[in-house]
Amino acid sequence: MADRILFIGWGATVRGREERGLEVFNQAVGFYGRCQQEGRIEIIKEHRVEFGSLLHEAYSQMIWRPL
Repeated sequence: MADRILFIGWGATVRGREERGLEVFNQAVGFYGRCQQEGRIEIIKEHRVEFGSLLHEAYSQMIWRPL
């Protein structure tokens, strides 16, 4: 059973900041991937949605637990 979730949601992009936003997102995903490879956490489920709701244009979530 998971006891942690990482939720990353975003709205409209800010012109000229798209690259930086993607870079920060990829760093976060990479960090959790390395933690799993090192045996520190177990990623139970990853879910990415390219469209969202009125509040978010898209979001990603990762359900995990420490080992």
